[in-house]
Amino acid sequence: MSHHLQVPAEGRDFNMAPRQRGRRNIEVLPEWNFFGPLETSDTGTIMLKGEELEAIRLTDHEGNSQQDAAKMMGVSQPTLHRILRAARKKVGQALTEGKILRIHPASRTEENNTD
Repeated sequence: MSHHLQVPAEGRDFNMAPRQRGRRNIEVLPEWNFFGPLETSDTGTIMLKGEELEAIRLTDHEGNSQQDAAKMMGVSQPTLHRILRAARKKVGQALTEGKILRIHPASRTEENNTD
């Protein structure tokens, strides 16, 4: 019978909490907070973070590359990619399932410590 032992990478402890997320620069704040179907049926609400809206605005609306958008937001390109992927999934779900899309209020420099 063999036993497998997991050994943390050098300098890493398995009990470490994930690092806190840094600030995201948000240039344009929306004038509205909700999008949704005209009918008032209770299909649910999806929350879109300010950083997710900004990622969509910079890449999909303004046509910036992910690298350029990441620099503008003050994050790495892989982080921007994760933010953008989450945002597009939420927008797609709202459109295809008729849900209300609520934009979470954000400040120009948004600091989130939760996912």
